[in-house]
Order: sequence, then structure tokens, then C-alpha cells
Amino acid sequence: MSYGCAMLAGMFDSRWGAAARLDDERLAAEAALVAAGDAGAAYRIGCHHANQEDWELRPQAEAWFVRAAQLGGPDAAWWIAHAYAYAFDGRSRQWLRRAVGTESDPDGIAVDHGTLAIVLDHGYPTHQRWRVRVRSDDRARAVAALTAACARVMCVAEDGREFGPDEDLPVLDGDGHELYTPNHAAVDDTGAVPELHLDCKDGVMPLLARTVIRIVAQELRAAGLPWALLFTEEIPSPAN
Repeated sequence: MSYGCAMLAGMFDSRWGAAARLDDERLAAEAALVAAGDAGAAYRIGCHHANQEDWELRPQAEAWFVRAAQLGGPDAAWWIAHAYAYAFDGRSRQWLRRAVGTESDPDGIAVDHGTLAIVLDHGYPTHQRWRVRVRSDDRARAVAALTAACARVMCVAEDGREFGPDEDLPVLDGDGHELYTPNHAAVDDTGAVPELHLDCKDGVMPLLARTVIRIVAQELRAAGLPWALLFTEEIPSPAN
């Protein structure tokens, strides 16, 4: 993890995506931190604007989120997608695509930008497509990797944290509220390519999606697959 991403991991808090509001004094203080290169401060100001009751004021968030991404590195896009999702703002979709793209290694485990995509209805994020399909040169290894990932993703909370199978569930956040974990996960090996399907009640949870993608990629590498493509919607194969 780069220094910028480590800083974001320490300064960002998933609760900021819900109802972050700053008074004028705090806004000025945070702006000074941004001028000094603080990505977390830029993110917090962005959350403040994204959660305004007056929707005409919400577009002010974008410039601050862009600055957070510039200062914080690729992981920042995941947090920004999360913030917009909790603000019920359709810009969560484009930021999720940007975040997913940062996970891709074209020479190894590639990840299509549309993986675990957020779906919009009249501009609002209404649900997320919770399935990961894998195209590779070794179907048996891909199925084995997805099977290993299946058990792990059941222990991932909506804030992206993965918990061990022996740890107590449900998971609570810092305020004592129960965090969501997937209701069910299963591997389907009957289609053109194997896939991992999660029942997340159509919830929009970018940080959970981040960890799911990383777990699948980790298990594919552990299974000895040097190359694979992760995607959700059908992508024409090179042969086509």
C-alpha cells in the first residue's frame, strides 16, 4: 500500500459517507489541511457537500472528491463511490467504475470496469449487480478459486472489512450499529464461465464490492492462475 493510500485508510471512516456535516469553522480548518496536501480533509469536505439537503448545492462535492483522489491515490475512488452511494447520488456509479479499474492488472488478473456495477434509475443508485464472472484458460482452477472465495466473502462487512470465520457476527461499527454482511454466496459452474453470486439484497455497497474483488483476485492467484478476467456482464471473447 502506498503512503497516500495508507493515509486514506487511517483518515477515512465509512461513517463519513452517511451524514457528514461541517460548520463554517470546521470547513475552513479542513480547507487549510487540503492546501497542505491532506486527502482525508478533501474527502470530508466532499462528504459535507454531498449530503446537503439542497440538491443544487451537492455538485460542489465533486471538485473536493477529485482533489481527494489526486492526493490520496487509487484507493480514494472507492471511498468516494461509497460517499456518493450513501448520499443516494448517481455519481456513485462512475466513481465505482473508476475504482474498479484501479484493481486491474492487464498482464495478470484483469478486472473489467463494469464489475459489480451500480444500477441507476432516473439518476439514482437503486441496486448493485452482485456477481463476479471469471474467464480464464483453466476453468477447473477458476472454479476452485471461486469456491475458496465464496466462504470468505460471507465474512465481509459493508464497510469492506473481512472477518475470520471464528469471529463473532454480526459486526458492529464504531457507533454500535450492526453492519451488513452478505445473506448468501454460491458458485455457479453451469454457464459459459464460472461465476460467484452474492445475495446482498440489491444493496449498494462499494466498500464491500472492493473487498469481494480483491478476495477473488487473491484466490485466483493462489490457485495458480497467471491470467484471468473478472467481469459481471457478458464481454465478447477475443475469438468473437
